[in-house]
Amino acid sequence: MQFSFLNELKIIRSDLNQAWLNIKNNGISLLDVAASVCSVALAIYITYVFNFEYSMWAAFSAYVVMRPFFKQTLSRGLLRIAGTLLGGACGVVLVLLFQRELNVFSVCLIFFIVSSVSAYYANVLSDQYNYAVLFFGLTFILIVGHAFAEPQQDILQIGLMRAADVMVGSLSTIFVSAVLQLAIKHRAMPIAHAASSSSLSPIKLVSPQLHSDKKQHLFFALLSGGAIALTPLLVMLGGQLIFIQAAVSILAVSNQPRTASIDLPAASMKKIIYRALGCFSGALLGMGFNFICVYFSSYALLMLLTLVGTALGKILQDSSADSSYMGAQFAVGLLMVSVHDSASLLNDRYGVHRFLGVMVGLAILAGMLALFAPRQKLD
Repeated sequence: MQFSFLNELKIIRSDLNQAWLNIKNNGISLLDVAASVCSVALAIYITYVFNFEYSMWAAFSAYVVMRPFFKQTLSRGLLRIAGTLLGGACGVVLVLLFQRELNVFSVCLIFFIVSSVSAYYANVLSDQYNYAVLFFGLTFILIVGHAFAEPQQDILQIGLMRAADVMVGSLSTIFVSAVLQLAIKHRAMPIAHAASSSSLSPIKLVSPQLHSDKKQHLFFALLSGGAIALTPLLVMLGGQLIFIQAAVSILAVSNQPRTASIDLPAASMKKIIYRALGCFSGALLGMGFNFICVYFSSYALLMLLTLVGTALGKILQDSSADSSYMGAQFAVGLLMVSVHDSASLLNDRYGVHRFLGVMVGLAILAGMLALFAPRQKLD
């Protein structure tokens, strides 16, 4: 695996400098930034009005589903909903039938099989289906993980809340995108690199012939599945709230469907760094927002500050193709900490545990890549 951490940090610094220049030169679409913020705000408002649990899922969905054009947003939203519904249904059925058999060994085995299959097919299928496959695996792992870590909870209720929140977030974004498309019928692409930002990958694109070797994708999927299979062991260490997010984060980073690289492990190491830096920065800002709003005892102020932070993440995401993924993860880290499971949890420890789960998951995957990924010689 050809990878240099120090060199990558230099590249990141250069990317951020270029992003800042683009921002200074008005190289972003404020309309797209406003659309993303409105989508997140609408999703949070709906979950608040109807007193949904886990409203963070709705905010996540609202942010990541948004794309420059309505057809792109509609397709992505429907795929996310389809994958979530199918994965949630399969997870709930498995738990209801075999909950007594969900011990550490069985959950590790289930995680390995499902995550390996999901990672493989999310990487080799066409863009028409891979997003749904990814969210099938993510939702299945989340449901089974909740049943294992907190068996006293009503898993059917969790499944329904997951489905409802994802639908609210996705449909909110689809609605905002449709309104925007109607208001401005002849929209131009916001910036030349906008298509790259939708790939959620910081790696530049080259010839698709580099993706022809499915054996590499299979090995990489098995390695990712092995990393996810280790996460249930965190429960034995008291990390019930951490392990689920760790597993989900590993599978999310493993999604490299169009990464034009002959070295997927090295590409994933880059993605890990971008995700870690973005999530850390966003979560740190979110923790600061929480501290301020706990002092003033105002959840409304927290949501206002969260939307401002979401705009910052979107601006960074759209500022350049190379910093796109980091900007998306900045927003994700912020929403993870600032959007609580309910409005009554103003001082929210769950968000901090979710953030820690992301970092632990990334560390596990990075360790697996460093230990087991094949090292390729330079040409």
